[in-house]
Amino acid sequence: MGYSLEQKINKPKSCIITVNYFASELLGNITALAEKYGFDLIIVDNSCNADESEALKNIHGIVVTNSDNVGFGTGCHIGIEEAKRHSEYENFLFVNPDITEIDFSKIAEALEAFGRDHNAAYFQPLILDNRGEESILGIRATSDARVVLLYTFIKKIFTSLEYYVLHAKELSKNTTNIYIPSGAFFIVKANVFDRIGGFPRDTFLYFEEWLFAARVKKLGMYGYIDPSLRVHHEIGYSTGLQYGAGSAKMLRYRHDAFLTAAVIILSNTVIALAAKGVIWLDYGVRSLILNLKRGRQ
Repeated sequence: MGYSLEQKINKPKSCIITVNYFASELLGNITALAEKYGFDLIIVDNSCNADESEALKNIHGIVVTNSDNVGFGTGCHIGIEEAKRHSEYENFLFVNPDITEIDFSKIAEALEAFGRDHNAAYFQPLILDNRGEESILGIRATSDARVVLLYTFIKKIFTSLEYYVLHAKELSKNTTNIYIPSGAFFIVKANVFDRIGGFPRDTFLYFEEWLFAARVKKLGMYGYIDPSLRVHHEIGYSTGLQYGAGSAKMLRYRHDAFLTAAVIILSNTVIALAAKGVIWLDYGVRSLILNLKRGRQ
């Protein structure tokens, strides 16, 4: 794996880190966010494609070009390490390329409040997608064993589990605490990564936010949603994977990451063994749904 520095940046207090994979045409919203609110910007490019590299040359920030697709978690970690070479940032903003319609008019107040709360490790804006008020924002505080169930089809059978899934319609005007944030857009204090060993790199794609949140929980810290900030997420743009949809390849990525995260977080306990069985069952159900949908096409 190799990467090269292509452009320089200034040194404000916060830095946006975005992992790109053939999404350069969407990055205008993120570059506009960086320029409007004075953030630095680092794009970590996993595309390994000459045309994509050419398209990124006009980015006003740093472009780190990987020689291999290293995945999302490792891409974020590379972005953090690159940022450390240029400044001592207070915050990192992890933003997916498919974030649009950004309303950050109150970002200065939000970051100030975030900095004052020494127990807060991360927060995120209100993230809406094509489901509107039904958009899923994150997972409330709960056990990691229950988290396993929340990520499987079992949630649709035992509807009481839905309580732990936070939807946009349930937000108040004040901040709302969460356990697992949305991976689409969240803001983290830079010093948190020094305490948890950097951005989680245990999976290629998926469940990094669970691994991150579990490590933060061990520090006695927490996260929350600030509804004064609002963005729109073009859900599934990068992967096309929704419940029972997408490709067999992406479904396998999700399954492998799910197993890895569960074993790490549940620490090879009896609960972890049970979780592995549930995860395999979920994979079988999702694969069946995928094949049935293909058969109807």
